Amino acid sequence: MKIIFGLTLLILSLSVASHPQFTSSKSILNENKPDFEYFGRDKVTPNRVLLKFKKYTTQSVAHKLLRLAGDARIENTKILPVFILTSKTKTVSELIGLYKRIPDVEWVQPDYIYEIDKIPNDSHFSQQWGLRNTGLTIQDDPVFPNQVGNPGVDIKAVSAWNISTGNTAQVVAVVDTGIDYFHQDLAENMWSAPASYTVTIGGNQIMCDAGTHGINLINDSCSPYDDNSHGTHVAGIIGAKGNNNVGSAGINWTAQLLAVKVFDENGNGTTQQIIYGIDYVLQLKQIFGNQANVRILNNSYHHPGGFDQAFFEHVQELNNSNMLFVVAAGNGGEDQIGDNNDNVPDYPANYSVANVVSVAAVNNTGELTGFSNFGAATVHLAAPGQSIYSTLPLESWGYLSGTSQAAPMVSGSAALLLSKCNLDTQALKAAILDNVDQWSSLSGKTITGGRLNVYRSLRSCAQEPNTSYYSVVVLPKPNGTFKVDARDINNYGQVTGTIFAMVPRRSYTFTTDSGLVFTPDNGIGTEGRAINDAGWVAGEVGVNQPGFLYRPDTGLIQFSQFSLINGMNNAGQIIGSTTTGPAIRNLDGSINVLPISGSADDINNFGEIAIYQATSPRRSFVYNSRTDSSIELPNAGYGPRIWALNNTGLAVGRVTVGDDPFDRCFIYSRYGGYSITPASSEGFTNICIDINDEGTAVGYTESILGGGGFVYDRINGRRFLTNMIDPSLGYTITRTWGINNSGQIIADARFPNSTTSAVLLIPSQQTPAGNSVQVQTGSVAISFSQITGEGQTFVGPLPLPPSSQLPNNYLLTGSSLAYDISTSATFTGTNRVCFNLPSIADEATFNRMKLLHFENGSYVDRTISKDFSSLEICADVTSFSPFVTALAPVGPTAAEVSVSGRIVSDQSPISRADIRLIGENRSYSAKSNTFGYFRFDGIASGQTYVIEINHKRFRFSPRVLNVTEAVDNLEFTPVENY
Repeated sequence: MKIIFGLTLLILSLSVASHPQFTSSKSILNENKPDFEYFGRDKVTPNRVLLKFKKYTTQSVAHKLLRLAGDARIENTKILPVFILTSKTKTVSELIGLYKRIPDVEWVQPDYIYEIDKIPNDSHFSQQWGLRNTGLTIQDDPVFPNQVGNPGVDIKAVSAWNISTGNTAQVVAVVDTGIDYFHQDLAENMWSAPASYTVTIGGNQIMCDAGTHGINLINDSCSPYDDNSHGTHVAGIIGAKGNNNVGSAGINWTAQLLAVKVFDENGNGTTQQIIYGIDYVLQLKQIFGNQANVRILNNSYHHPGGFDQAFFEHVQELNNSNMLFVVAAGNGGEDQIGDNNDNVPDYPANYSVANVVSVAAVNNTGELTGFSNFGAATVHLAAPGQSIYSTLPLESWGYLSGTSQAAPMVSGSAALLLSKCNLDTQALKAAILDNVDQWSSLSGKTITGGRLNVYRSLRSCAQEPNTSYYSVVVLPKPNGTFKVDARDINNYGQVTGTIFAMVPRRSYTFTTDSGLVFTPDNGIGTEGRAINDAGWVAGEVGVNQPGFLYRPDTGLIQFSQFSLINGMNNAGQIIGSTTTGPAIRNLDGSINVLPISGSADDINNFGEIAIYQATSPRRSFVYNSRTDSSIELPNAGYGPRIWALNNTGLAVGRVTVGDDPFDRCFIYSRYGGYSITPASSEGFTNICIDINDEGTAVGYTESILGGGGFVYDRINGRRFLTNMIDPSLGYTITRTWGINNSGQIIADARFPNSTTSAVLLIPSQQTPAGNSVQVQTGSVAISFSQITGEGQTFVGPLPLPPSSQLPNNYLLTGSSLAYDISTSATFTGTNRVCFNLPSIADEATFNRMKLLHFENGSYVDRTISKDFSSLEICADVTSFSPFVTALAPVGPTAAEVSVSGRIVSDQSPISRADIRLIGENRSYSAKSNTFGYFRFDGIASGQTYVIEINHKRFRFSPRVLNVTEAVDNLEFTPVENY
């Protein structure tokens, strides 16, 4: 039987064609410096910040504070009291770290670099609403006239072009009516055969010359010229030459388009011609390799009817060959009214093969078009497809509408992603589907419920500069508090959690601008569990007691039905537990018990809920509260333990794999399957706690060697946070609890005296300069702010200055926050300052301390005194300035490291082995655990040790943290009679 495929077109129209003032001087950048540095994801001017002082700051105080930056050029704007500092040596991160917590500074920021959006100069670009929608009314399309656009409803191509405008490393095959390869907007972007070649089609050999642009399977020739117009229009959407002052712009300004003509001048083709076209593409790639690196096939055609096994198996072969198969969802039947592909199958859109992406069409208001097919289970996403302006044969341009136009929007976007991202087909598909713009009219109409966003997709996979580091803010503690807990962070950097050891315990909101703001507790005590972008806090009253919602505009609301609160979305929907099971509380106060038992741990902005059942094997579900349906996460071993869900449908948690006894962190996409952290030889259990909309997860490890927080994404893998903060800070991140869309992370940190506190990690992407700073475990670094009068007390701390500004022979941990303890200082008289620091370990440690004080533009040290029967430490000073005062040890001393390893015999762990580490002045003893692991902390580096294992000795020099090779494989040198 000969099956006829029709290209469904809609008719087109054609167109041819009072603060202190400083003297301002000209800004200069340092010679031999890069043009920019990164601060977070932003490009900023190197070594420069802008800041503003509070109104009460005097000229003399401001002048002294500005001089804290050292050798910096100081300028100021004329109209507003804004100062500009350009340093010769300090990075933007160092300057911001220096100034951001000084009370006199109202704000400090980088000097951001702005770029003109890459708007192409193509003469008709303003008519391409799918790439950049300004709300323009489309007047020239006779089929859909006077359609007023919705500004911003587009695929965000202009933003994506700031990252890439395409390249020629991969080829997009346009399986269609051919391409007008002479067209001035397409000629430069056509694939051209690098040499003559021969392919075998249906048992016949076709010889093609060098410089030809594809195949014509209507007449078995190498001249795939378009005699219909459809293929040329599709090709222009994918890759019309951009910024050439002519016509339209493709999603890729630079591309390689391969013409595979399988449809005749009337738009008809057959199964035979299509599978011959696929066969041709596979042969071409075998012949030329990377010179014909076809990664994407665009298929803007459909066949509503029976399943086509031959075609299906050829699509499978494309999947095996790492090629994405993008296909139009279809334009309905003969009535051209969109059908539900779930009920009325449409092929090839309905082929269930991993490389297939089926695309519906939306108009310039973002609504699904009346002609577009749809399907909650069969159509993946939507893209612009009505009144799309692109190339047409014979040097012309015009509008066409259909899912045939929506599909190349996705194909072109996939090619743009590959120009910057090294992705296989499944990762490429996931990058597209995981990053759609959610749209209410697409909910229940497509698998993702969203519309193509090429910019977000490109950001999700484009490699960031390999300088991803974090500056750290430690959440302050009220006096007497032993721990500040943090549980959630919103997209504006607001943190919520619980302050323990208060009576009653209190929930709070924290921001770097306003500090701690307490949530009302009605005298019972509250625990903050979740915060949304409006700053609303949800949590529990007491422990496992009634839930509450706190809104700054309306106050505290309690609801007794809930006993455990776990999450809240931006709509104010709260999920948690009731006596009858997991439930969702809506903004109107109504409560719906979910039909799935278990723990409801997270909810996204579209009402999807992450649910976990502690069964055997454990199970996790994504429950859709809008459609009352659920998807069970597939089993990857023992079963997934889901923790969080983002707005693109990515789930994270922990899962076992195979025989591995330790759980691993996973990111699960219903479109791309599991991405799982590598197996660990260190005895790690990896737990993902949260994931942002960019697809970056955070978590922590539980390990017999200790633990640590990490960041994990599918492109860069797992990166331990202990390796991404300045090592001179003197503390470690033990676990992470949340991440927002700006990459800010909330976490727990352990300090040298073993206390813990909540911290906020802010992406700085600046390599820390602390490698040259020695680390003194247990050293003290505390600073205080301005004290304006006798008897007044301020609770610190503030940041210490860089070590380069300190007197010689002082050893710091690199931050005032390294010794985390409630502190206060009192100015008791004209020449004396006293403060409480009860946790100095002993008199020997105290005797190495001096008070550093900023006086007259520099730091000086002052001898301190302490009565060890009291808690007060005092020092005489000539004046008490509003600048940093710090307690610091005189140094240096040797840095300390941790040494760990594992003992095995014939690949089996040796448990409970006796281990000693013998040094020049001290020995350390331990036993290996059940898995053969051992660990020593606080070992002085730079010495040679003997390690004794079951009384057998080896010479050993500690060199890195977490040495995990088996002892038999370590480079130990046996010694006798040591």
